[in-house]
Amino acid sequence: MTCQQLLDRITTLSQSLARSPNLEALFEETTQGKVPEANQLQYLLQQDLQQRQRLSAEIKTLTRQLSLYLKWQRMPNAPGQDLFHSARDGYLTTNAESQIVEANEMASELLAIPSDELVGQSLLDFVVAEEEKTQLLNAIERVTHQEKMVEGCDVHLAPREGTPFFAALHLSTVRESDEGSIQFHFLLQDISERHQVYQALAASEKKWKALFDQSFQIMALLDGQGKVIDINQTALELGEESLLQVSGQHFASLPWWSSAADRAQVRQSIKLAKVGGEVRYEVQIQPPTGDPMPIDLSLKAVRDERDQVILLIAEGRDLRDRVNKEAELRREKEISDSILKSLPGVFLMIKKNGPCVRWNQELEKITGYNKEEIKETDPLDFFIQPDRGKVEDKIQAAFT
Repeated sequence: MTCQQLLDRITTLSQSLARSPNLEALFEETTQGKVPEANQLQYLLQQDLQQRQRLSAEIKTLTRQLSLYLKWQRMPNAPGQDLFHSARDGYLTTNAESQIVEANEMASELLAIPSDELVGQSLLDFVVAEEEKTQLLNAIERVTHQEKMVEGCDVHLAPREGTPFFAALHLSTVRESDEGSIQFHFLLQDISERHQVYQALAASEKKWKALFDQSFQIMALLDGQGKVIDINQTALELGEESLLQVSGQHFASLPWWSSAADRAQVRQSIKLAKVGGEVRYEVQIQPPTGDPMPIDLSLKAVRDERDQVILLIAEGRDLRDRVNKEAELRREKEISDSILKSLPGVFLMIKKNGPCVRWNQELEKITGYNKEEIKETDPLDFFIQPDRGKVEDKIQAAFT
C-alpha cells in the first residue's frame, strides 16, 4: 500500500472507531432521566469494547507500516525520490533557518502557492498559533540533536487562500557531509478530517465514561487476570478511594470485602467466569464507614476472536432495599402471628374458592387437623352440614 492508501485506510478505520450509535442513543436516554437497565448497559459496553479493540489493532498495524514507509522515503537515493514532485503527499525541504528550499506540487496545492514562490519563505510563517510554532521548533531541535530519527507534530497551517487546515508534519534531517550543513525534510498531510474523527471519538469516549460513572450500581472493568483497569464513581465513593489507588490491584484484594473467605470466593468466581461464562451470587462488602452492604455480584468474561478472555466485567447491585423489605415483612409476620395467637376464638383466612392460607392454633385444637391437613381441606368442611350453606353465602358475599 502507498502512503496515501495507508492514510486513507487509517482514516476509514478511525471513522468507524468513532461511531457508537447505540451508546449515543443510550446516552440521550440517560440525559432525559431514563436510567438504563444493567444488562442492557453491560451488553452494549461489551459489544462496543470488542469493536474498538478490533479496529484499534488494525490501526496500530497500519500506523507501524506508515512509520516504516516514512523512514524508507527519507533514505538517500531511495527509489521513491524521483516521484517527489508527483507524490500524493506534500513534501518540503527547509534549511536550518526553516526557509523552504524545495517543495513538491502537493505542498504547493495545500498551501495555495506555486512551488517556485514557496522557495525562500519560512515554514513558520504558515503556522497559525504561536504555541504551535514553539511545538514545531521543539520537534526540529529534537531531530537536530538526533534524539529521534523522525519527529512529528500536528499544527494548523494557513494557506495563502482559503481557511486554515489541521496538518500533520513528519520531519527528518539530512546532513551534507562535505559542507556540514543541515536540511530538514517534511512530509505534509492534511488531517483535518482525521482530526474531526478523533474529536468525535473523544466525545464518544466521554459519553461511554458518563454512562459508566453515572450508573447507580458498582461496576468495574478488569483485565484477563482479574486486575482493575477501571472502576466507576459509585464504587469509588463507596470505598472512599481513588482510581489511582485501586488501579492494577486484583479485584479480590480490594479492601471492601468483609472477610478472607469472601476474597477467596471472588478469586474463585473470576476463575469460573473465565471458563464458564457469567457467575452470579450474593455477598457482603464492608465500606470504610457504615454497616455491611449486601450486593448481588456478577462477573462476566469478554472474549476476542480467538475465544481468549481479554476482559472481565464485574457488576454489583445494591440489595439493601430488598433485604430491608424482607426484614420488614418478617417483622410484620411475627407481629401478625403473635396477634393471631392471642385471639380467644377461632380465626382463619381463606382465598376465594380456595383453601385456608392463615389460621390460629385454636382451629387446630378444635378440629383436630394438623397444619398440612388444614392446607388441603375445604374450609366448609370445618362446619356441620346444616350450616355450610349459610357460611358459603357469607363467604361469597364478603368477596363481592
